Amino acid sequence: MKTEQLELTFRMPEKRIKTKIEKQHPDFAMQVRTLVNASQQIHDGDEYESLIGRITAVIKRHSGEISIQNQLFVDQMALINDEELDFEVEDWGGVAYQKADVKKHIREKYLLVRQSIDPVGTLWLEYHKEKHEHLTFEAGYGLITTSEPSQWETGQLSVAFTGPHDRFTLNPGNVHGIIALTDLAVFEQSDSSLKSDIYSVFPKPARGNPAG
Repeated sequence: MKTEQLELTFRMPEKRIKTKIEKQHPDFAMQVRTLVNASQQIHDGDEYESLIGRITAVIKRHSGEISIQNQLFVDQMALINDEELDFEVEDWGGVAYQKADVKKHIREKYLLVRQSIDPVGTLWLEYHKEKHEHLTFEAGYGLITTSEPSQWETGQLSVAFTGPHDRFTLNPGNVHGIIALTDLAVFEQSDSSLKSDIYSVFPKPARGNPAG
């Protein structure tokens, strides 16, 4: 996996339409938004891990009140934990493959992300050079970091609350990362070939945390 180092600024603009978790837990949402907007410029993987560590600490403090029952997450995780199935188990949860067509370059899968109560349980900032992907947040709530190539090359990334039915189209070069506020099930459809096409924005800290 190739890596590039940049100087990035994360900001969380106020949106007119709020997710259910923002409406039901305004104090929690305000803490997260304030933390992100007050963050300093990020230069490397250690500083980025420190930022998401502060965010996940807030999630951990409020985990009891914001957690939800997520049956889709439970059902798909049960498949991931079945050793007879060729699915991927990750520190942050796992990947449940639904469909793969090599000829048509179509791949569908669920990203199952456990509630992120520490930096290990997050999807690291990454981008793809060829893959187009469509993400649908089907169950649970999260934070998604996104940026167009023209934005992140100048150091600007946006962070947003996400909830059920939110959709994101990620083109080659779009930076993205996910933090799960609750157990989270994200359906991903991509038109990439099955070869690896994942590039980290920052190198991950040498100790191996977190997973992405």
